[in-house]
Amino acid sequence: MRTPRTLTWAASLVAAVALALSVGVAAAGPATAAPGDPVTVQAGTYVLRSGASGKCLEVPGGSTTNGTLLTVATCVTGATRQQWTVTAQGAGFRLANVASARCLDVPGASTTAGARLQQWGCANQTNQTWTAKASAGSGKAMVASLASALCVSVEGGSTASGAPAVQDTCDDASKVQWSLPSSGGTSTGPWSDVPDGFAQGTTGGTGGTTVTVTTLADLRKYAAASGKYVVRVAAAITVTPYGDEIPVASDKTIVGVGTSGQIVNGGLRLNAGTTNVIIRNLTIRDTKMADDDPDDKVYDYDGIQMDTASNVWIDHNRILRMNDGLIDSRKDTTNLTVSWNEMGGSNKSFGIGWTENVTARMTIHHNWIHDTNQRNPSTDNVAYAHLYNNYLQNITSYGNLSRGATKMVLENGYFDNVKNPYAPQDTAELKQSGSVVVSSTGSQTTRGSAFDPKSFYSYTLDQASALPALLKTATGPQASIGGSTPPAATPVVAADGTGTYRTIQAAIDAVPANNTTRRTITIKPGTYREIVTVPSNKPFVTLQGLGGSAADTVLVNNRSSAGGYGTSGSATFFANGADLVATNLTIANDYGEGSQAVAANLNADRLVFRNVRFTGNQDTLLVNDAARAYVVDSYVDGTVDFIFGGGTAVFDRASIYQRRTTGGPITAARTDPAKPYGFLFYKSTITGRTAATTQLGRPWGAAAQVLYRESSLSNTIATGQPWTNMSSNVWSAARFSEYKNTGAGAGTGTNRPQLSDAQAPSYTPQKYLAGTDGWNPLS
Repeated sequence: MRTPRTLTWAASLVAAVALALSVGVAAAGPATAAPGDPVTVQAGTYVLRSGASGKCLEVPGGSTTNGTLLTVATCVTGATRQQWTVTAQGAGFRLANVASARCLDVPGASTTAGARLQQWGCANQTNQTWTAKASAGSGKAMVASLASALCVSVEGGSTASGAPAVQDTCDDASKVQWSLPSSGGTSTGPWSDVPDGFAQGTTGGTGGTTVTVTTLADLRKYAAASGKYVVRVAAAITVTPYGDEIPVASDKTIVGVGTSGQIVNGGLRLNAGTTNVIIRNLTIRDTKMADDDPDDKVYDYDGIQMDTASNVWIDHNRILRMNDGLIDSRKDTTNLTVSWNEMGGSNKSFGIGWTENVTARMTIHHNWIHDTNQRNPSTDNVAYAHLYNNYLQNITSYGNLSRGATKMVLENGYFDNVKNPYAPQDTAELKQSGSVVVSSTGSQTTRGSAFDPKSFYSYTLDQASALPALLKTATGPQASIGGSTPPAATPVVAADGTGTYRTIQAAIDAVPANNTTRRTITIKPGTYREIVTVPSNKPFVTLQGLGGSAADTVLVNNRSSAGGYGTSGSATFFANGADLVATNLTIANDYGEGSQAVAANLNADRLVFRNVRFTGNQDTLLVNDAARAYVVDSYVDGTVDFIFGGGTAVFDRASIYQRRTTGGPITAARTDPAKPYGFLFYKSTITGRTAATTQLGRPWGAAAQVLYRESSLSNTIATGQPWTNMSSNVWSAARFSEYKNTGAGAGTGTNRPQLSDAQAPSYTPQKYLAGTDGWNPLS
């Protein structure tokens, strides 16, 4: 999905602008070109924000009348009158307004500075052709008319709404400087180095060893190796035996270097349990058999086959002429994004299913699928299938098919010469909007409401009518992908100065306010003694430690309540921005005993901590009332009440350790009586330093809700009194319970309230986290 993006400017030749509109050069920014030098701009839909006033170029009222004079006005998110679609034209590009479908125009090709700009019906004329020039303004450029050589400007540099848009001398004053965020916010665009959609958070081999391969032996070796690898394919590699699918192990990035990386006469395979894989910028081609059996049972040669894999990003590949499927996603493969690929020349394009379970989640966007027969895709038993901005061309059997119990959302597609463009079968649902269907016959059927993709992630739709021109050039391998240096778009924090930033906070500070797409910050191994806050206006941040284990990357401080900070203010880390993901790092408070000293203070919604160590003493992890958190494959230790608060949190496969020799309560929940869920410990392990000294919890609030479910409780649990009172709050009046725990510390006596089998289905991790938006980070 083209999630919200920020336009990238790159130094280039004017003669190459039209090409760059399609191909793009995202490696360089304005700083690499002197003011006035030509720069290129990627095709897409944007707003033009004035460097003088911060206001946006618009067609007043969204008028469709030729000759309407343009102005600037306060920027309004989603206002089509302020959205402009960039399309290659002649030696430059044109800017067509989304609301009116008319183009930015210099009346009569005037060469007079100060002439008002208007909209007019789009024509391939120089007074509607524009080029971009580098500006000294950070992240800005000048937009110049090819006819007049003057630049789009705000009259007199006015900061008022309604100020006229004019053309003026390209002197790089703020009145002729423009930034071009996409119409939906900032966006990563076709050349993002961070996955979007349901695969967001996938990192592949990032942080591991980078190798460049040119032989089949080396490709096999490193693709299947244990550990993290970025495998750069720098040649056309022919696979033997013919049709073989090369196994790819977890934590791998397989990426073509520019347009040179090819896998010929074979494909790639992700076996059961494989996770965290990126496949990018490759050409995978040619396993068709002249004597193919009708159902491809003998020659089951796929381009990419995935069986029970998870967290996979397939991006900017060209997959052609395979004997079976170009892509097969099978047997509950989930958290998959397939984006910006060209697929064609085969009977079967993209098959999804081979399961009775309905758990998979996938995003399929900005793909060009052409000259195929079936499975474009065929989507069977997918819980959430989001298809948008795909271009289907010359399809002889059927296009987008929703099967089984699939819930499919189809948005702004383009169907050209497609038989049966889209339809649901069985009990499947399919909701469609905004698509263009031309020269096609057969079914265009919908059923049901499916789901709302925006409840899972943000994204920006391109106009369906723009897809053929855009995707014929922007899909498949790109020269700017697969270079030897890390992409500038992914900041690296390194305490020793070898990264983009020395501190984690500095990297977070650089994330744009009100960000609408995931921003990954990678952190090299080391100790970072600082206080880190992810502000509430910076959602979708990922913090990823690059060490071999979570213990290698440590964020730590030693504030305490006794030091005057109060309990909540003593935290080392404040999670105030929604949709935060943190992986492979340690968050600690090393104050010691004697006072409350918080390691992490969670305040925001939809927080995910994966392989994170929270370590402290009293009050290690605070889950505040508004927080909803999923803590998986992680570790928490402390001494007293070290998991506490009024929010909702699920600890899945977590290790909980009571570090004090005299023991104490693990939890102190303060769940609101109106909230059904507080803390769930699911399939976790509870241990401690001393036997029979640790309580499962005590009620900070009278209605505290805590459940230990299917977990292993060691002999550290005080089985004589596993729950205890807190002030006037009595444990037996709280909502404390257990279910099917095991180990020396487990029990079912009168002091161990148990869920019944009938109650258990209402107390799963999914139920705890669903809220009102259906959030499910487990799938």
